[in-house]
Amino acid sequence: MEKRARNQIKVYFCNIKKILINKKNCPNIGGHLKHLKQMVLRIFQILFLFGSCTGGGQEEFTGTYYTDTKESYITVDSISDDVIYGSHCFVSVSGERIDCCVEEKSSFNVQRKDKTKYEGTLLSCYDDLEYAIMILFDEESIKLTFKEENHPFMIKEIKFFKEKE
Repeated sequence: MEKRARNQIKVYFCNIKKILINKKNCPNIGGHLKHLKQMVLRIFQILFLFGSCTGGGQEEFTGTYYTDTKESYITVDSISDDVIYGSHCFVSVSGERIDCCVEEKSSFNVQRKDKTKYEGTLLSCYDDLEYAIMILFDEESIKLTFKEENHPFMIKEIKFFKEKE
């Protein structure tokens, strides 16, 4: 099968040469153009499939996301090998309870489970404990869920909205 595909590619390139160089001597120019169009289409299909398999588009998740009240936020700093690293700042009870880990390199990391679902841990700077979390992304928001044990003062599910630029 592989040999057949290589021969087919050789034929396509041979036909391209005939079209570009020997236009007058090419009795089947319409057929050659058809093959040329098919080859170009196949190249674009391969490039599209390669691009979709390499995890393209994750960069759109980076940035800062705020709660409705804008008191609390999470920042998605980087994405590497399907792992997202970021930091958080949770403020509750009008500032009486604060869990902000903004000076650390990252306070949470989550591993990709499917296209928009990530699971991992969040390190609280409030009580120095790690919490299992799940993050779901959609076009303009993130839903962060504490999976096993609840955070000391945050609700189990928090919705954050992407900062408008």
